[in-house]
Amino acid sequence: MLLSITPGTGQTIISAYDYGHRCYKNPSLTRIHYTSTMILFLEAHETSCYDRYDNGNMIALRSFNDGKTWSTPMSLRSKCKHTHSPQSFIYNNHTYIMYVCDNYGIAWRKLGNTTISHEHYQKNLSNGLPIHIHSSGIVNPHTAAVNMPITIGGQFMTLYSDDLVTWKTGARVPMIMSGTFEYSDNKTMLLQTQTIFKFNAIINSYDNGKTWSDIQTVYPFRRNKPAMIKHNDIIYSISTDGLITGSGLTIFIYKISEQIWLHYYTIDTGASYDASVVVMHDGNLMICYEKGWRSSIHCSVVAPYHGLMVPIDV
Repeated sequence: MLLSITPGTGQTIISAYDYGHRCYKNPSLTRIHYTSTMILFLEAHETSCYDRYDNGNMIALRSFNDGKTWSTPMSLRSKCKHTHSPQSFIYNNHTYIMYVCDNYGIAWRKLGNTTISHEHYQKNLSNGLPIHIHSSGIVNPHTAAVNMPITIGGQFMTLYSDDLVTWKTGARVPMIMSGTFEYSDNKTMLLQTQTIFKFNAIINSYDNGKTWSDIQTVYPFRRNKPAMIKHNDIIYSISTDGLITGSGLTIFIYKISEQIWLHYYTIDTGASYDASVVVMHDGNLMICYEKGWRSSIHCSVVAPYHGLMVPIDV
């Protein structure tokens, strides 16, 4: 097997109706830098999984042993009445979490092994349009600015900050509903997107997200919010298909040094929505995602790519 689930470590972390909630959505997995501590942020929904106006509220589960065991859900004290769309980023070797605050602003905090800092806010960032944060952030290799993939009023764009004090919106990317990005080298940013036509594609930027290439279709009909992570010389591009085709959670592999897409591998045909991925302390990948018809949050451990694969035409 080119990629494999480490035996015995795939598990359901939390299921629908656990702890009195109708369902849990939008998993965001992060690891505290240089430690084996992980935090899984979720949206907890009281009445419905599918109400577009119900964003839920953010909760967190914590693991001190690389995801082998997890705590019960914790609520985070916040001055925001509503918190959703949690996503993490690493800045100056510290792990941060950002989330939407009261639908039109953002809040962010630094995470420690056992501590979470006080909240920082930027209220009404969107001038009254709803915000969603779609995936983990990345740091510009030239300017050290943090970039987060967001939508404001359904328009996809980047949110960036040079100092973690003031955040600004970047250029809008047309035809895109959600996405995640990673630097393949110091000048090329890959954006894996879900387009308005409900397929996933890769587009490139050579100027740190100011302009983007034409859409380059990689895999049609993968319908849900993608994830991407860089580890050693490989970018892992991950998406789920919402139980439409039975393909489940699919991992595409991009070899940076050769600038080619390699073959892909599917690990769980029950995976349905919204994957999130981290590199574990032991070097494996942990991927958490919604499984079934949003009936549970499941996490699986995947061994990193080692070996040869035949390039595929993208």
